[in-house]
Amino acid sequence: MLEEDIISMSDRPEDKKPAGESTEDQVADMGDAEDAEEGEFSGVAIPAEVLTSVRDAFARALQPQISEMARQIRVQLPPMQLPRVDIAPVNLPNLDAYVARVVRAAMPNVASMTAQLSFEIPNLRDVREQMQLLADMLPPNWQGSGINPVEAWPVLQEEGIPLVWVPRAEILAELIAAPDRAARLKILVACDSELADDCRAVLTEVMHSELAEQVPLGLKAIDAFAAGHHEAAQALAVVVVETVVTRLIEPKEQVRGERKSKYQRIVEALKVDDPKDLTVGNMRFRAAMAPIGPFFVPWHPDKGDPVPEELSRHVTVHQAHVAHYTPGHAAVAVMMVASVLRGIQEQLESPDNQ
Repeated sequence: MLEEDIISMSDRPEDKKPAGESTEDQVADMGDAEDAEEGEFSGVAIPAEVLTSVRDAFARALQPQISEMARQIRVQLPPMQLPRVDIAPVNLPNLDAYVARVVRAAMPNVASMTAQLSFEIPNLRDVREQMQLLADMLPPNWQGSGINPVEAWPVLQEEGIPLVWVPRAEILAELIAAPDRAARLKILVACDSELADDCRAVLTEVMHSELAEQVPLGLKAIDAFAAGHHEAAQALAVVVVETVVTRLIEPKEQVRGERKSKYQRIVEALKVDDPKDLTVGNMRFRAAMAPIGPFFVPWHPDKGDPVPEELSRHVTVHQAHVAHYTPGHAAVAVMMVASVLRGIQEQLESPDNQ
């Protein structure tokens, strides 16, 4: 059984920069790290230890300048006797401008600050490698796209549409930009050939022994989808995903007094309340599993429950209905086969599960 895992950077190899690298090259590396933080890692937490050396170096370089600026401001701002006002505030139109001039005059000397910072740059030589390792932990089809996990999460966890490993970046960008789920399904159906190729390519990377019996069936589901046999593709893909998830994902422990199914407790174990709490290390697996929520929603037609709009295991397997077997749901199903199995393989191969 798999449990929630956070991948640790400390277990990964790091390459050192060649000796003699110039200060200019090192400054460029710092820029790369900053770009990665603002772009690729937007919306998820970068482990604090990765940026500790950056913060410490800047603090040491900037503190003398900050202290000097504060000293100059104290010197240049003489004591001021402000009149007391009992009814309305005094209008001092020139005070803001005066303070602004003083602060500008006391700003740190850029050349001096750069010189101080250059002494700290050698301490940052591993930052680029660490940031690259973090970038490699993002889903491959997300890398360099600027996708914000916070914005993508509703599509994953509420609409049940997989976005991890598949589809390719171009289709992914269209899905994120689409106004609603119906528009996203139309995009998937229109790109059925490319989508089948993407799913097949990802699923052929799944070779773990725990998944050996499901991969061939998943590939047959993708072949059926590519051939236009959407109902067959949906049914087979759904059964494969259900088999793998229920066998290999640890459900949340049953709370005394509650009577929740294994499916409901698996959903609770996988649900992410706030994607901002994710780290780069665990985001890829959690995002791959996020569509399981709508997929496992219970449906009881005898109780008057409306038919789920999202792809439903319950409807597909137990309450087959022509309205639920659609090309759009078939596309989502084969994407889930690729994304979920690939995500689970990565967790099975994690050092913590060896």
